[in-house]
Order: sequence, then structure tokens, then C-alpha cells
Amino acid sequence: MNQRFSRWLRLTPLLLLTLLVFAGCEKGCAKKVAEDEVFRFIPADHNVLLGMNWQKVKASPLAEKIMKDIPPSMKPVLEEINGVVIAMKIEEVNQEGRKFIGVTKGKSNPEKVVAGISKIAEEKGTKLTMEDYQGYKVYSSPLDGNFVLGVVGNQILFGSKEKVQNAIDVSNHKADAILKSQGMMKQLQTVDQNKMIWAVALIPEKPEAEADKGAAARGLSSIKAIDFMLDFDKVFLADLGVLAKSKEDAQQMTAMANSYRALFGSSLGKQNPAVGKLLESLKIENAEDRVKLSIQVDQETLEMISKKIQEKEKSMVGSKVSPESIPSNP
Repeated sequence: MNQRFSRWLRLTPLLLLTLLVFAGCEKGCAKKVAEDEVFRFIPADHNVLLGMNWQKVKASPLAEKIMKDIPPSMKPVLEEINGVVIAMKIEEVNQEGRKFIGVTKGKSNPEKVVAGISKIAEEKGTKLTMEDYQGYKVYSSPLDGNFVLGVVGNQILFGSKEKVQNAIDVSNHKADAILKSQGMMKQLQTVDQNKMIWAVALIPEKPEAEADKGAAARGLSSIKAIDFMLDFDKVFLADLGVLAKSKEDAQQMTAMANSYRALFGSSLGKQNPAVGKLLESLKIENAEDRVKLSIQVDQETLEMISKKIQEKEKSMVGSKVSPESIPSNP
């Protein structure tokens, strides 16, 4: 998990209203309210959402490898996080300045998180600075002043200073939240937010005069939206969904995916049986204007693939000529 993504949500101060709402709800309603609390911080013009269930990551077969690479001082901070949702605009992906806003899911102790981040800053020879924005605390470090951490009630926001401030404005109803974006809300229905990782994106329309004419660009121009899910318990699951602009576009994408699998699948399978098994599990489905690619493989196959990759990396390192092996000039 990118350590720079975190931000907490504000609970409604109207306790009476909250009790009335929950009194008329089933368990599913309570769950929906909790999820909406995350999205009420995200501006309506953001068209990419990425979610991570950190608790499922820690419980997955990947946990040991991931935790091994995390600095010891960061681990207590991560213990306070259940998951995160990160939002951005496709138009800003390649821009500098960390153009994203992150919001943590679930409730934790912001004081412990801030204390943990402060300790990490001190280990790097600096200290966190705190400033007030609209009555809320926003923390930053001199080492990276453009990345900030904001605390709103029991929730934490993280990202660039501008994005965190915008999120606070959105939560205070000074700007529309993504909950009012019908397109993004519809896309969210295509994914299960309880998966380990999920993502949705709406591809913005390009004016004809600005549209690229290359083959790859033409392919992308026929896509309206993308969704993705990944889960890993005893079985690895990955689903990629593509919403095309028309039924004909979806049929062309399906035909292209099938042709690529037929073209490369056999040769790759002969070179590496594990990869062949992976490709065999690939399902390509087409329904109206939507294309879905899904893979389901067991842990044994993934370990075989991982082992092959490691062996290849070792062979590449071994084939490199070390400076000591080069004879010096007489």
C-alpha cells in the first residue's frame, strides 16, 4: 500500500437524526451509509477510484512478503487502517504534485496515526508541522511539504495540500461530492468493494479535433469506462470489465482478445506450463456493450510463476559481467 495515502471521514453531529435513520434501516442500509461516508469527501469531477482492503491484504498469502518490506516504524500506523479509497482525475495522472486525494475507510485512532507519522519524520531528522484549515488540523513535513495529512473527526485524509483542502470543502458542502456523479455511482455498482483491491474509471470524452488518430488511441476512444477487482485468499481472482461505447465496439474488443490469446497462448504455454495454465483459466465474456476478462488460479500455480520469474531474474544477474571480471590494462 502506498504509505502516502490516508484520510478520515467526519461523522454527522446530528445524533438524533442518525438514530432516526438507522432505526428505519436494515444491516444493508447501515453498510451503505458507511460507504457513502468515504465518498462524501471526494469531489464530483474525479473520474478514477481505487480501493484497497488492507485487512484482506494482511490476511492474504502476500502478507508476509509485503510486511517484510515495510519499515518497522510504519507498521503501527498501518495497524490503525482498515482500508483506503484513492481518487484522482485521469487528466491529472501524468502531472506532478501528487494530484490525488486518499480517504481511509473505517474508524481508527487519528492520534496514534499522527504520532506514528511524527516518529517517522523524527527518524528522518525533521518534525511535522500543523496548520488549521476550516477548523481542522492539517499536518505536513518540511521534507515533503506538498504531501499532507488531514484529520476530520475520527477520519484521515491524505494527498496533496490542495486536494486535502478541497476534500474538506466538499465535506462541508462547499462543493459537490462524487455521490452526485451518476456516472461514477453507476460504475461503483460493477465492483465489490469488499474485494482486496478494486478500481473504477470513467474515460473522459475527447473533442474530435483533439482526438489522436493512432490505432491505440482509436481503441481507447471506443471505451467509456473500466472496472477492476482482485482478490487473493486460497485462490487468486482477477476481473477486468470494459464498458464500450457500442455493442459493435464490444464485439470487436472480444474478438481481439480471443485472437491474442490464440496467437500467443500456445507458445507461452509450451515455454512455461504455469503461464499456460494461467491462460487456460482466462475467460472472455461479452454481453451487449460490456466485455469482461476474468482469471481464477490456485496458489500453487502462482507460486510456480513466481519461481520462474525469480529464476529468470537470477540468471539475468548471473549473466552480467562484473567489473572485477574485466581484465585491467597492462
